[in-house]
Amino acid sequence: MTKFPKHKYFLRVFFSEEDNCYIAYVPELRNCSGLGLTPEIAIKEAYCSIDSWISVAKNEKISVPQPIIKLFG
Repeated sequence: MTKFPKHKYFLRVFFSEEDNCYIAYVPELRNCSGLGLTPEIAIKEAYCSIDSWISVAKNEKISVPQPIIKLFG
């Protein structure tokens, strides 16, 4: 059974030669990304970053952008 993320933000995943790792970047959320030795780890880290980003934004009363691209359902 496939587990879908609770957040439906688009992730751009690429390998960074400079950092020598994969980066999963969340375009809708400024400075939100995850790094990892594999794409899967980078994505998992990005999901943790999304949770943290949203939590900080809510605590600081900053509006949280809605996902631009509808990925599932």
